[in-house]
Parts: sequence; structure tokens; C-alpha cells
Amino acid sequence: MSATVGSAGATVLGKTIVSNLLKLIPRIGTVAGGLISGTTAGIITIALGEAYIKIMVMIYNGEINKEDLYSNDGQKP
Repeated sequence: MSATVGSAGATVLGKTIVSNLLKLIPRIGTVAGGLISGTTAGIITIALGEAYIKIMVMIYNGEINKEDLYSNDGQKP
């Protein structure tokens, strides 16, 4: 999950810069900036949700214990 958050952070930074630059263009820039921001938020929410579901399924199936999430081995990608 931390890998997802790390890569998502770089994506958000890039999209934020582009969407804010587009907002300098009257009307069109505001709409485009809003679409980029909304799309980015949706993609990140889906990625984090899918990662969480995968971890919960692994715990349910006994592949890992919830205590493993706090160990060095459990935090490896």
C-alpha cells in the first residue's frame, strides 16, 4: 500500500501542476483543471480501495496475519 501511495503522490503532484497551469486559461482551463483533478482523485481512490480489498482477502484466506502488516516482511511489496 505504501508503494501505491508513493507513486500516487508523484502522479498527484504532476496533475496538480498541469491542472493549475490550465486554470490560467479563462473558462476552458477551469473546466479542464477540474476534470483532471476529479479524475486523479477517482483513480487514487480506486487504487487504494483495490489494495485494501486485496489485503483483506489475503488475511481472510490465511495467506497473511494482520500482525504481519506491522512486521518488515509484511510491509515488503
